[in-house]
Amino acid sequence: MLFTAQSVLAQQASRKSVQAVRIDEAIRIDGFLDEPAWKKAVPATDFIQNNPRPGKPASQPTEVRLLYDDEALYVGATMYDVHNDSIARQLSQRDQTENADIFAIYLDTYNDRLNAFQFMVTASGVKVDIRLSPAGDDVSWDAVWYSEVHIADGNWYVEMKIPYSALRFPKKDVQLWGVNFFREIRRFREQSHWNFVNPAVDGFVNQFGLLEGISGVQADTRLFFFPYASAYLENVSAPGEPSVSNTIVNGGMDIKYGINDAFTLDVTLIPDFGQVLPDNEVLNLSPFEVFFVERRQFFTEGTELFNKGDIFYSRRIGGRPVNYFSVAGQLEAGERIVENPQETQLLNSTKLSGRTNSGLGIGVLNSLTAATYATIENEQGDRRRVMTNPFSNYNVFVVDQNLKNNSYVSLINTNVWREGSTYDANVTATDFRIMDKTNTWQAAGVGAVSQRFMPNEGNDVGFRYFMDLAKVSGNLQYGIEHQLESDRYNPNDLGFLAANNEMATRAKISYNLFEPYSIFLRSWTNFSISYFRLYNPSTFTGFTSSLSHRMLFKGFLMVNLSVSGAPIGWKDYFETRTFEQFYQAPRAIWAGGWFSSDYSKVLAIDGGVDYANFDENNRWELSYYLSPRWRVSDKLFIIPRVNFNDQFDDIGWVNNDAQGNIIFGKRKRNTIENLLTTRYSFGPNMDLLFRLRHYWSRAVYDQYYIVESDGSLLPTDHGINHDVNFNVFNIDLAFTWIFTPGSELSIVWKNVINEAGDEIPINYFNNVQSLVDLPQLNSLSVRVLFFVDYLWVKPGKKKTPIG
Repeated sequence: MLFTAQSVLAQQASRKSVQAVRIDEAIRIDGFLDEPAWKKAVPATDFIQNNPRPGKPASQPTEVRLLYDDEALYVGATMYDVHNDSIARQLSQRDQTENADIFAIYLDTYNDRLNAFQFMVTASGVKVDIRLSPAGDDVSWDAVWYSEVHIADGNWYVEMKIPYSALRFPKKDVQLWGVNFFREIRRFREQSHWNFVNPAVDGFVNQFGLLEGISGVQADTRLFFFPYASAYLENVSAPGEPSVSNTIVNGGMDIKYGINDAFTLDVTLIPDFGQVLPDNEVLNLSPFEVFFVERRQFFTEGTELFNKGDIFYSRRIGGRPVNYFSVAGQLEAGERIVENPQETQLLNSTKLSGRTNSGLGIGVLNSLTAATYATIENEQGDRRRVMTNPFSNYNVFVVDQNLKNNSYVSLINTNVWREGSTYDANVTATDFRIMDKTNTWQAAGVGAVSQRFMPNEGNDVGFRYFMDLAKVSGNLQYGIEHQLESDRYNPNDLGFLAANNEMATRAKISYNLFEPYSIFLRSWTNFSISYFRLYNPSTFTGFTSSLSHRMLFKGFLMVNLSVSGAPIGWKDYFETRTFEQFYQAPRAIWAGGWFSSDYSKVLAIDGGVDYANFDENNRWELSYYLSPRWRVSDKLFIIPRVNFNDQFDDIGWVNNDAQGNIIFGKRKRNTIENLLTTRYSFGPNMDLLFRLRHYWSRAVYDQYYIVESDGSLLPTDHGINHDVNFNVFNIDLAFTWIFTPGSELSIVWKNVINEAGDEIPINYFNNVQSLVDLPQLNSLSVRVLFFVDYLWVKPGKKKTPIG
C-alpha cells in the first residue's frame, strides 16, 4: 500500500507545462496552420497512452500550439499519421463522435482540479463541448466557438478559436490554468493525453498539466440573445371520425448574461419545448414511478451544480399537476372528464450559476408555472373547471465549496410554493467528498431533510442519509456504504425517489486490470453483498450478493457477465403498496451478460441476455436484445434494435378488494420493443434523423390470490379481469441545420399512437394490424433560433476571420 501511495503521488506531482504566446496578428480559422504566428509557440508533444497500454508513448506523434490575444485562445494541433485513408472520419450530430479520430483540449480555468471545459473536434469536423464536474459531465452545454479541420499528406490538422466569452476564469492579471490535450486514433482504439491520465487513479481533471503565459486578458461582456420563432401544425385523426387540426405560432427568447468573470444569468422567456423527443413510455405494473430523462435544453445545460445532493429532478417543473389523479373522485352523477392536462404550462425560468476564484460555486434556479385546470362535462353539456395545479414557484439554491485534495462540500435546497391551499414543500441536503492527499481513499456522504407544509395538518418531515468509505484508486478497490430513507422522507415535489422507508448496508470490492494481458486489453471484476431492512417498522427484509466480470479483448470486443441472488428470498413491503403487510418473495437467482463488438467496423453488433429463476410455481423470466450497427458510409448510419422480455407466472399486485384484502395476480407478461434509428449527415452542421419506436406489452392473468398476514398467497375467485394490452408507436423525423455557430433551423415531424385496453390480440402481427384503427397525432413544426452577441454591435471590437 505504501508503494502504491508513493507511485500515485509521483504521478500527481508530475505536471507538464505549456506556454501560450500572445499575438497581435489575425488568425484565420480555416484548418491551415500557415500563419507565421504558429511558429512562435513551442508545441506540446510526447502524448502518453491512457488506453490500451497506459503509460506507453502514443503510436503517432501529435503537436499542439497555443496562441492568445485579447479576444480568444487559439489552438493549433497537428496529428501525424500514416495515410489519409487511415483517418476515421464518420460524420455525426454535434456532441457525438461515432467512428472518427478525435482531438480535444481541456481547460481547468480555475486550476481547482475538479471542474473543466472540454472542446473536442473529430476528423470530420464535428464539434463536441462538455462541462466537466464532480456532479457529472454536462454534455448538453453548448458554447459558441470556432473550429476547422484540414486533412493532407497523411496527417490531419485542427484550428480552434475559443473566445473568452465561452469560458469563465478568475479576474487576475496573470492566469494559471490546468490544461490537457487528448487524441484518439480510432482504428487502434488508442487514447492518449499530453499529461498522463492514469486509469488506476481516481479522477480526471486532477491529472491535468499547466497552461502558463496568459496575462492581461479579461472576459468581454458576455451578453447573448437567442430569439426564436416556431410554428406547429397538429392533426388528430381516428378512423370513422373527422380529423381535428390546430395551428400554433410561438415566439420567445433566451438570454445569457455574464454578470462578472464567474457568474452567468440564464433566462428563458416564453419557452418552447415542442420539438423535444418523446419519452420512451412503458407499461408500468410496479409500485415505483418510471424515471424519464430530461430532454429540455434549458434544464440540462449548465445545471451540474444543481445535481448535488440528489434532490433535484427538473422534470417536475412543468410536469404532471399535483392533483391530476384526484379529478375522477370529484365527478358527480352523469359527469365525465373532457380534458385533464398531463403537464403544467411553464411561464419562465431563470438560473444563475458560477464559481469564484476561491472555489465557491453558487447556483440559483427559479421557475414559474401557470395554474392548470381539468374540464368536466355533465349530461346536459354544461361544463365546469377543476383546478389540478395552482400557480406555482419552483426554486433551487446550491452552494458548493472546493476543498484540498479534490474534495468538496455542498449545501442544496429545493422549494416548491403553491398558491392557495395546496401544500408547499421544502428539501435541504448536504453533499460532501473528502479525499486523502494520495487520492486513494475517500469519505463521502449525503444528508437530507424533507418537509411538506400541509394546510391544517401540520408539517410532514422526513430524512435521509448516505455514507461511503472506500479505497478508490489502484487495481484493488473496496469499501463499505450505508444508506437510510425514513418512511416520511419525500423529495418528489422537485426531486425523484423511487421508494423511501429503506435501510441498506453494502460491502463492495473490485479488482481491475488496466494493462494488456493474454488475449485481453483490460478487465474489471466487482463483488458486493447487500443487507436490507425496513425503517418503519424496523425489520430485516433480506440480503443479496452480486458478482460481475467485464473483459475487453484485444479485438475490441467487450463482454460483461454477471450473476446475483437472493438466497433466502425477501419480505416485499413495496409490492403490497403498504408498509403494514409484506409479500414473502421467493428465493431467486439472476444471471446474464452482454457484448459489444468493435464499432470501428462497417458492421458492428450489440446484444445481451438476462435470465431469472424464482423458487415459486413455475416462475421465471427471460430478456434479450440485439442491435446491429451498420455504417453504410461516413454520412449514413443505421441502428435497428429489438428487445424481448417474457415473464412466466409473474406475481404482482392488482388491487385491494371491498373487504380490504390485498389482491395479487399470477400473470404472463410479454414485451416486444422495436427501435430503428437512422441518421444521414450532410456535413458536420447539418443532419437528418429518423427514429421509429414501437413498444408493445401485454399482461394476461390466470389466477388471483389474497396476501396472508405471513406473506403467503391464498388462491381466491376475484371475478375481475385485469388483463392489459399496451401500445406506444412513435415516429420522429428531424432535420437540423446549424447555419452559424449558435444559430440553427430545425424541422420536425412527429407521429404518435398510444393505446391501453384489456383486449388481448392473438399475436404480435394481429396487434400491429390493430394500430391503424387507433387515433393518432401528427405534428409538423418549424423552429428558427438565432444567436446574437452583444459584442457584434459594440464599437472598437477586433474581429477574427472565420473560415
